[in-house]
Amino acid sequence: MKKYILAYDTGTTGVKTCIFSIDRKIELVAGASSSYPLYTFANGAAEQEPDDWWNGMCITTKEVLKKAKIKPTEISGISFCSQAQGLVLVDKNGKALRRAMSYMDQRATEEIKKGMSYGLQIAGANIFKLIPSLRITGAVSSSVKDPVWKYKWVEAHEPQIFSRVYKWLDVKDYLIMRCTDVATMTIDSAYSTFLFDNRPKKMKWSKKLCKMLGVNMEHLPRVIKSTECAGRLTKKAANELGLVPGIQVFGGGSDASLIGIGAGSTDVGDTHIYCGTSGWVNTVVDHRLVDTKAMIAAIAGADETSLNYFAEMETAGKCTEWAKNHLARDEIILFLHAHREYKTFEEKQTALFKYLNEKVKDVPPGANGVLFTPWLHGNRCPFEDSKATGMFFGITIETGKTELVRAMLEGIYYHVRWMLECHEKKLKIKDTIRFVGGGALSPISCQLLSDITGKKIETIAAPQNVGAMGAAAVVAVGLRLIPNLKSVKKFVPVVRSYSPDFKKHNLFDPHYLVFKNLYPSNKKNFTELHDKSAKDKEKSHAEKMRALKFFLFSVSAGVIQLLVTTLLGIPNVIPASAVYLVGLVASVIWNFTFNRKFTFKSASNVPKSMALAFLFYVFFAPASTFLTAYLTNGDVLSLMTIPHVGILGSMDVTTADMPLAATLVTTLICMVFNFTLEFLWQRFVVFKDSIDTNKK
Repeated sequence: MKKYILAYDTGTTGVKTCIFSIDRKIELVAGASSSYPLYTFANGAAEQEPDDWWNGMCITTKEVLKKAKIKPTEISGISFCSQAQGLVLVDKNGKALRRAMSYMDQRATEEIKKGMSYGLQIAGANIFKLIPSLRITGAVSSSVKDPVWKYKWVEAHEPQIFSRVYKWLDVKDYLIMRCTDVATMTIDSAYSTFLFDNRPKKMKWSKKLCKMLGVNMEHLPRVIKSTECAGRLTKKAANELGLVPGIQVFGGGSDASLIGIGAGSTDVGDTHIYCGTSGWVNTVVDHRLVDTKAMIAAIAGADETSLNYFAEMETAGKCTEWAKNHLARDEIILFLHAHREYKTFEEKQTALFKYLNEKVKDVPPGANGVLFTPWLHGNRCPFEDSKATGMFFGITIETGKTELVRAMLEGIYYHVRWMLECHEKKLKIKDTIRFVGGGALSPISCQLLSDITGKKIETIAAPQNVGAMGAAAVVAVGLRLIPNLKSVKKFVPVVRSYSPDFKKHNLFDPHYLVFKNLYPSNKKNFTELHDKSAKDKEKSHAEKMRALKFFLFSVSAGVIQLLVTTLLGIPNVIPASAVYLVGLVASVIWNFTFNRKFTFKSASNVPKSMALAFLFYVFFAPASTFLTAYLTNGDVLSLMTIPHVGILGSMDVTTADMPLAATLVTTLICMVFNFTLEFLWQRFVVFKDSIDTNKK
């Protein structure tokens, strides 16, 4: 008897919700998808709104039930496949305290420097932290994108939020908690924090690593198996999703764990290539393995009997999306206008990808000498560099859009070949590899991958839904419909194969060699370009903030001058204050014209800014006061016999006394006021920077 399983694939660009039937094979009954944004910032931040994931689930669940024509009561189980190495911090009610930090987030540069990349190092990791990490987990948190550094970034920059943290969850674990009110994390997600002791007789959070990296163990949730039931669907969650309460919700897994299972790449020695928003090469192994130089490690997966030797690139299909949105935008608009039969987001994306492939199929191997580097958000393997960027190399006067798009596709697969070669340094890779993800939808793309890598490529049905299929397989094992995860391979048949054209493979070889040389040849340029861009943005921001600061200080000082001259009894107060404000405007102009090197970007500059404030008031307060006295009375000497009554009492004022008294009192008051305002200003700058980064 068929069982129906609801699976969610929560990716970087959207959620795919699928209903699968389990009988003699895992078969897709219906699917629906919904997109949501990824927020990126100049400091390397990459975030998503957890409510966007949930809202997408609610919309697509109702849609897929309608398409499948089944009742909510027929759903036997729920599971998730999601993007990995995210950071979702929640309170005791399971509410996200801030936006989720994506696996792509790379802002924690200072945190990794302080916590790992210092002293005596091997492959960017402190040797005294590298050794225990490798011994306990078989890997090390040596990438700025690893979750622990995101956690430490929040601790350092958002202490108020950090003080309210109840649990640290990954993407799917947050969604499971929202479904069940239970905080858990599967073994594969726990492992990807590199704080989990995965030695056979341990399998628990490591106190040693948590202490070494400064992680509060109370923030870490209970760890469960991927095939284990985390809890049952609550009434509240069921009402929002359009389901019924009580459905079993299983642990599921990350995309890195479940996509291989959904692809049927489950036996030791099996390799699969994935091309979605990101991309990777993954080989199933039966022992620990690490290549610190190439940033590859054997990580824990959903199947406890094996590990996944995993090499990742940050942007694969994201490069295709970039080309659609920027490089071939006009052609895409015309195509969509002519093909209005594509209604859903997934239908449009699939059609556009096939359209781009069709347009460039006749471009010869090597894209007429043009190369593209697919590092649109830095890179992780076989080199770790958050400053690496995408670029076109070899453009000539004859180069057109078709060559650029073709070069973009070739660049993705050149990088895949590079990762495959890194695998082959440690393993024997089979000649046949399964290819899944949105990139496997086009036969042209599949053949291109085969020609560039020299490997036979196999594809399966609905390769874009392979993550959801892996999640369904986990439920099937949990419900004992399938004996174990290795048996899933029998339920996922191959639908098409592509053999390499070695004549074309040989034509690609010289271009591939140049491609591999582009990073070492431009590494210094990437750093200089990134640092200059960051400094320019910081300088522009500092100047805007300084303009606001001096405006506020000038107006405040003018008000103080008005009060002081009134209390001292200086005649013609209003004209005097107006003239003084003119002097303050002149001081602002002076600061922006001759004093641009002074910035007020952090509390560490308080002494410098106070020194500047002292010079500012000592010089301009006397100058403007004397100017006021002169213009008000016509002659400074005439002040000698003018009696004044003010806070100093009744007295006769001499030429020097009155302007000097006003000057000294004004200067002293302005100085005290400025120091107070400076302190408050620094707190405001820190608060504003935090809001700019994390505002919703």
